[in-house]
Amino acid sequence: MQTRPRGDAPLALAEEGAQPGTGFPVMDLSLRLDGSGGLYRSPSTGSSFVTQIFVTPSIGALLGRGTVTTRAVYDPQIQVVFSGPQEGTYVVQRLRLDLDVLASPTWTLFFRAAGSYGTRNWIGQPTPSGPPGTAPSPTPISPATSATTWTGSFVSQATGRLGAHQTLRLTATLSGQGGINLESQVSTPPELSLRLDGALELLASRDDLWTTNAYVQGMKMRRPVPTGDAYVDVTRESLVAGAMEIWRRRIDARTESYFGLGLAYVNYDSTGLLVYGRFMPSGEIRIQRDVPLEPGEIPAAGEERLTTSRLQFSSSAVLAPFIDTYTALAYNRLVVTAAGSWTLRDNWRTALGFSAGLDFASEQSVRRYGGATATATWATTRYLTLEGGLYWQAQGGSTQLVYTYSEWGLRISMLLHDRLRL
Repeated sequence: MQTRPRGDAPLALAEEGAQPGTGFPVMDLSLRLDGSGGLYRSPSTGSSFVTQIFVTPSIGALLGRGTVTTRAVYDPQIQVVFSGPQEGTYVVQRLRLDLDVLASPTWTLFFRAAGSYGTRNWIGQPTPSGPPGTAPSPTPISPATSATTWTGSFVSQATGRLGAHQTLRLTATLSGQGGINLESQVSTPPELSLRLDGALELLASRDDLWTTNAYVQGMKMRRPVPTGDAYVDVTRESLVAGAMEIWRRRIDARTESYFGLGLAYVNYDSTGLLVYGRFMPSGEIRIQRDVPLEPGEIPAAGEERLTTSRLQFSSSAVLAPFIDTYTALAYNRLVVTAAGSWTLRDNWRTALGFSAGLDFASEQSVRRYGGATATATWATTRYLTLEGGLYWQAQGGSTQLVYTYSEWGLRISMLLHDRLRL
């Protein structure tokens, strides 16, 4: 039987097994190998069979002293494409730094800085699998199939309990990306984004949780546009502010539902669908069900029971404003997901996931995309995990401005990992 700490901290280091205050340095070492082969189709490249491997070594250091926990992770990714329209080797350097602080008995602080640099290839990238019971995220790609780019982000979050039934979460996210050279900047223009979020949770009863969310996001982008033999820089700024009320209802001990309604304001007259003047409606509906297949054992104090054999199901439909990272235009995005997983004992898990999205950029330009995965995971030992499965993903639109493609294939992964206490 497995156990996990009570409570949820979506950004906290506890989700990675950190134990604040231990005082002992911990080192995480891993090597992930992914191989995939699939059929790729697009109007510009035709049909081609893409075979490739991904090599992702990772080294992480974790240190907890008193009320402070720090973590640093370096995990470069090497992609080698053996066949297809983008044959070659692509390397992306990635680094992440985390800091978790227990400021007081009722307040915690979290900080994360992350960045990457390298040449990315979007063709043949398998749809990433989400956590157990969640669907893969739709991943729209750039009109250019590869580019040399940089990314950077800084996240700070404060979480505090205002009372026995109230929790406040404040989050600030500063992020940016862009191409390194002029050719890459055409498809991945330099942009800087700042988002501020606030969420007040009120536990109205044992089965009802109300969350009031408010946010504001601004983005500034500079895009080089070709005009004959030269390029002209076009700058665009977008600002979106909104609020949403979410009601989480525990239907029974194994089922939870989420319903949300909200409204957002954009700082210009958008041409997108589902926009009324400068206002965009937003909403959310989500159902989750967890079915334990074993009674489990009585957990230790301070832990909740997590049986080792279980079924998990989830489905959702979310309509929310989105600022396009390639155009800085704000419009509504609808994403529908469905997923299920079966965890068998400690070392086997199978999962199915599907997601589809619509970007309502304008009446003349609607982008659609989707992805699906079917995987089986086997933790053979403490040090080795194997995974295999099928994937499918596609993207299309109503205009030539949307890059159109579809692909499906087989992916096999091997993960070697160990944790050392120094």
